[in-house]
Amino acid sequence: MTVTDSQGAKSTQTITVSITGTEKPAVVWIATTAPGSAGGGFWSDKQNWETGTVPTATDDVIIITNQLIGLTPSFPVTIDEDAFAKSVTMNDFDHTAPELIVQSGVSLTIGTGGLHLYADSFVQNCGTITVAGKAEIFDHSRILNSGTLDLAAGGIFADYSHITNTSSGKIDVSGGTLDVLVDIANAGQIAVDLGAVLALKGGAIDGGTVTIDGTLELDGHGILKDGTLAITATSRSAAATTRWTMRPSPIRARLRSTLPAS
Repeated sequence: MTVTDSQGAKSTQTITVSITGTEKPAVVWIATTAPGSAGGGFWSDKQNWETGTVPTATDDVIIITNQLIGLTPSFPVTIDEDAFAKSVTMNDFDHTAPELIVQSGVSLTIGTGGLHLYADSFVQNCGTITVAGKAEIFDHSRILNSGTLDLAAGGIFADYSHITNTSSGKIDVSGGTLDVLVDIANAGQIAVDLGAVLALKGGAIDGGTVTIDGTLELDGHGILKDGTLAITATSRSAAATTRWTMRPSPIRARLRSTLPAS
C-alpha cells in the first residue's frame, strides 16, 4: 500500500489483515486410494479428514468431491463404530457420487445442523442414523435404509431423490414435519410419532407399513398404496389397523391419530 503525507512524500508499506471466524472449521473428507487398492476409508480414521481429527458432535462434516483442485476423494465413507457430527453435508462437484455407509450394529448421531444431500449423493444405512436437525434430500440423491433412520425435526425429500426403505428398515419421524415430494419404496415401516407430521405433497408411499401416532397430511396428488396403515390411538388398548389404497385427489386430507374411545 502506498501512502502520501502532507509534504508529498510517498511511502510503501505492507498491511496484513487477519480475518478470524467465530465458528470451528468444517471437517472435510479427503481420503485417497492407492492404485490397485479398494476405494474409500473409515470415518474413524483421522488421516481421512482434512483436520487430522475424527469428527465430534460439535463438528460440521463435509463429504464432497473437491471442485477447487480437481481432487476427488475416495468413497465410500464407512462407519464401522459409533460416529458423531453436528451436521453432515454431501455434494458432488465432479463425476463421482459421494457415498456414506453405516454398517450394521453401529450408529451415526447428527446434531441440530442436520443432514443435507445434494447432486447424486448416496447414503446406505444398515445401522442407526439419528438426525436432530432437518434431513434435506435434494437433486438425484439416494437413501437406502435397512436399519433405523430417526428424523427428530422432519425435513424434506424433494426433486428427483430416491428413498428406499427395505423390509428390515424403519423410518421414524419422531418430531417436526417431513415433507415428501417424491416416491418412497417402502417394504419396511414408516412411523410418525405423536406431535410429528408426515406430509405427502405430491409424493407417494408404496408398500410396507405406515404407523400414525401423529398427523398424516395428503396434499394434491399424495398417494398411499399397496400397504398397511396402522392408526394408534392412546385412548384404545390396541391399534386400529386397516388395509389401504389411496388414489390421487385434489382434496387435502388430514388424518390424526386421536380416535374416540370405544
